[in-house]
Amino acid sequence: MEQENIPQHPRGSGFGGKYVRLPEGYRERLSKPLPEDALKKHPTKTFLTSIKAMYVVERLNDVFGPCGWDFEHDIVGNTTTHSGGKDVPFVLVHGRIYMREFDLYTPIQYGGHETDTKNVDPSDGYKSAVTDALSKCASTLEIGIQVYKGNPYSKQANKTTRKAQASMADKAKPEPAPEPVVEVTEKEAIQPTTGDENFDGMKSKTALELEERKDLINRHKKLFGKAPSSRISTDNLRTKVEDGENIEEELLEEEAESIPVDEMPSNAEEVAAPVDADAAEKKSISLDKSSEEVYEDAMKKINSYTNHTALGEAAGDIVFMAELNTDDPELIEKIKQSVNVKWKALKNG
Repeated sequence: MEQENIPQHPRGSGFGGKYVRLPEGYRERLSKPLPEDALKKHPTKTFLTSIKAMYVVERLNDVFGPCGWDFEHDIVGNTTTHSGGKDVPFVLVHGRIYMREFDLYTPIQYGGHETDTKNVDPSDGYKSAVTDALSKCASTLEIGIQVYKGNPYSKQANKTTRKAQASMADKAKPEPAPEPVVEVTEKEAIQPTTGDENFDGMKSKTALELEERKDLINRHKKLFGKAPSSRISTDNLRTKVEDGENIEEELLEEEAESIPVDEMPSNAEEVAAPVDADAAEKKSISLDKSSEEVYEDAMKKINSYTNHTALGEAAGDIVFMAELNTDDPELIEKIKQSVNVKWKALKNG
């Protein structure tokens, strides 16, 4: 692909408008009460409670993953502040947290610290100033919000009450027209449409291999509602089709033997529950993935888990992200059932 044909989006644009906010569920995870060990009395203002910085870093790692976020900061200036009856050096920084998975920033916040007072060397002063700015940015994500609201030992997290809806930019985008399902042609089965005559050696396929490829393409259409990419090799196509058919067989078996409710993880009901009252508005978000891509993305995430508890905790997010990218209720139900099949297989070892 030519470089000029690749969309170029500035960092922090939400991948060009794909994300304008964090998905549902992140607010509760970020604002979950910190452990009591994270809290301490402010060293100078004893009537206030402060948060140990490492617990803020831990919460960011818990939610976005280690190295899944960044703190971009700059020194605004070196100035002085009045302390102990004299002027002392003071460094001022500003910064913002960057969330890599969603290409989003927090608002810019400021922090500062003395750099040359008793028991403080310049390097410690600079580090403390950065930590101060990081904590202020984290507060905009509601990390430690109980402390900032004056009730540090509250066990209440915040949940999003705002209904999911498309941004104005999303509303302006027309929904993509469905791709027509076409019959397999001799040319389509023999070679890719890229013009590369030696691609994967497909031109030298025997008649038997050609028939197999045409059969795989037809089976792919039945599974995913469209022909596969002409670039895919026969080996990869065979694996993809067989994996999809195996999942369908497992789902049919599951229909005869449903998972008892008391065996499911506490939040698994998100997967099996009927579409909620906000479903219509969720579907108004611009769809930018084909059903095949949505299914592949979901299965990659599902199959990446090796522990049934972890899969149960992630189930709601997996289904939610699929719902953002397709309005096919049968595909969503298929993904939900795939989660249940994988969860039961992991649980039973």
